[in-house]
Amino acid sequence: RCQRRGQSDAAIEHAPRANRNHGALGRLFLGVVRNVEPALRAVTHVAQEQVIQPSVNTLQGIKILVVDDEMVLRQIMTEFLEELGCTVMSAGDGFAAVELYKNHGSSIDLVISDLGMPTMNGDEMFEELKKINPEAKVIISSGYLDSTLRSQMLSRGIAEIINKPYKFEEISHVVETI
Repeated sequence: RCQRRGQSDAAIEHAPRANRNHGALGRLFLGVVRNVEPALRAVTHVAQEQVIQPSVNTLQGIKILVVDDEMVLRQIMTEFLEELGCTVMSAGDGFAAVELYKNHGSSIDLVISDLGMPTMNGDEMFEELKKINPEAKVIISSGYLDSTLRSQMLSRGIAEIINKPYKFEEISHVVETI
C-alpha cells in the first residue's frame, strides 16, 4: 500500500510469515520530505490522536507479567502498562516467564505474552503456567494467527488474543475487562 500526502511519499508493506510462530514481517519506506512543516503537523496530529486516557485508577495495583523475546516490544508494553498504574515484571522468553511465575505467581494478576518465541512459545508457556495455577489469566499476542488456532486457544483457557502491531487502546480495554 502506498500513500502520497502533500509533498512526501510513504509506503508500508506488511506480510504475515508462513510460520505462525514467527510473527509478521513489515517494512516502512519514507520518502524525501520537501516541505518539513506540513509533515511535522501531520505527525503531531496523529500522535495526539493516539493519546489514551485510561480510567482513573482502574488498573492501579494490577501486577502483570509481560513476556516477549523482542526487547523493544517488551519495553514499550512495560512502559505503557506502568503509565496505566500497573506493576510490571518482564521476561524475554517462555522459560524465564515460567520461573518468574513459579516464584511470584501468587501476586501476578495477568500474563501478556507473545505467541512466537524461540525455545518455548507462548502457547507452551501457557500450558506450563496452567500446571502451576489452573486459574492463571493469560493474554496472547501475535502478528498472525488463523481463526482455527485462535478458537482452539480461547477454548483451552487463553483469556484473550490481541493482534500485533499493538493498539494501546485495545490493550488497556482488554486488561480492564479481564
